[in-house]
Amino acid sequence: MGFFSDIALVVKNHTTYEIGLIQARGYRTLKHLSAAALRDEGITTIEWAILGILSHHKKGLRASELAKELGVQPPLVSRLLIKAEKNKWISVTEGEDRRERVVKLTEKGEDGVVRIEKIMRVATRPLLKGVRPRDLLGYLRTLSIISENGRDIPQGNLEDYIPD
Repeated sequence: MGFFSDIALVVKNHTTYEIGLIQARGYRTLKHLSAAALRDEGITTIEWAILGILSHHKKGLRASELAKELGVQPPLVSRLLIKAEKNKWISVTEGEDRRERVVKLTEKGEDGVVRIEKIMRVATRPLLKGVRPRDLLGYLRTLSIISENGRDIPQGNLEDYIPD
């Protein structure tokens, strides 16, 4: 059997559009729930992602590295950093190269990450009802692999990756 035949057995012969719909519904559900949970904090899901990424980089990140980590264009990150700095979640300083800005969490930002992580875990708990830990780990592992493989595909040039 080939790769797609094996996958078809695993996913119980779901079609690709059905799998796409399941993924899209799950994403929208998580996004809406996350947005509602973050509303009282005054941040969006992408701003939460920025704070979370920075919490793992204690020495800070250049704005360009942050954009790459998020998978977005640098101008979007620049706009979001202005708001986060205004709200004192982050500090932005010049790096060794004066053209580069280094972004770090402030003490308020570090405290916020801890508090918001607790809020988000409580908020998402109902969505995980009936999900076994090993299934969740497998799902996260699969998404990580798909995400990593996707980095090799240039955006806007997907035709080259579709078999004839």
